[in-house]
Amino acid sequence: MKNLRAILLFALLIAFSLLVIPPQWVFTKIWPSAARRFPHLYFRLVTRLMGIRIDVKGTPISGTPCLYVANHLSWLDILVLSAIAPMCFVAKHEVARWPLFGLLATVGRTIYVDRDRRHDVKAVVSAIRQRLSEGECIVLFPEGTSSDGNRLLPFRTALLGAADFEVAGSQVPVQPVTIAYTGVYGIPLGRVRRPIFAWHGKMELLPHLLGVARVGPFEATLEFHQPVTVREIGGRKSLARHCKLAIRASLIQALTGRRPVPVPIQAETR
Repeated sequence: MKNLRAILLFALLIAFSLLVIPPQWVFTKIWPSAARRFPHLYFRLVTRLMGIRIDVKGTPISGTPCLYVANHLSWLDILVLSAIAPMCFVAKHEVARWPLFGLLATVGRTIYVDRDRRHDVKAVVSAIRQRLSEGECIVLFPEGTSSDGNRLLPFRTALLGAADFEVAGSQVPVQPVTIAYTGVYGIPLGRVRRPIFAWHGKMELLPHLLGVARVGPFEATLEFHQPVTVREIGGRKSLARHCKLAIRASLIQALTGRRPVPVPIQAETR
């Protein structure tokens, strides 16, 4: 029965996705404001179809361009974040080649980066700043890849420099965001089952998609932390440390129910 549910859900999502690609492509060409909002509506419907319950803590920045900095576990992160507010993403260039997901990402105005090519990073920083100047909110996953859901990987700092930038005379706010997958049918996940939702390493995409669909309705927790700016935090390396500590403390609390003692942030020396 679970396999049948997974196959039917997967087929429905593919059909629905193929229907929304043409109008979104048109919006990107002639109606930029609709191109920002339409994916948000699409992902809200997708998360409902999948039975994902999203518990939001804190308040996402709205009404101004911003940079969200989040931990990364899976392709599911894009669904749950986009279901909360209009935003676009910075992703590794391999995503563009994924079946269907790559097309959705491209039509959804994803900014691609090849982190192994230093000159490409500079071009991506420029692209992020251009989007920010156009009023966009951008999501950056500084781990650079997805984890197993039980820990954080080291944060890469190069792209965080994009936030050292002013729009309309004010520095772009940076908001750390914690993503955690916490339960199935209201039952808390343990350490062993948590990686069901994480897509990492050399896992095949299709079996993982079907595996997520089999488990049934599940819960995700998003915590939007207090925004900061590069200027007030003391530099991009200090910003990376600040975001990582905030996300780590929140992730531990979401997964274990306890919050670690915060560690003071030291300003970056220049």
